[in-house]
Amino acid sequence: MFEAVWGYDALTERCVVRSVKTGTLKELTPHKKLTVEKHFEHYLNYYNDDPSIISYHMGKINNYANRAIGGSRKKLKAMKEYPEIDMEGIKEIDDDKIQL
Repeated sequence: MFEAVWGYDALTERCVVRSVKTGTLKELTPHKKLTVEKHFEHYLNYYNDDPSIISYHMGKINNYANRAIGGSRKKLKAMKEYPEIDMEGIKEIDDDKIQL
């Protein structure tokens, strides 16, 4: 969900909590982060009946945000290093052209 709200490019320039290690990175926008948290909580309430599971995952929301940021950085690094693996630009794949 974090990638959908911020996008990969903007997410790579963000951090969950500012510290000496994060340097000049901006924190996640509080309003957007709250929106993602609300949607995630709604998702958990819809698919889970156990309050302990919901509270466990809601407590790890910063961890999930950090994973999304790290994944975005890795994806952009791979796309810069190997531009041919950018699959978002491909609209339709012709099976006859794929050779393994």
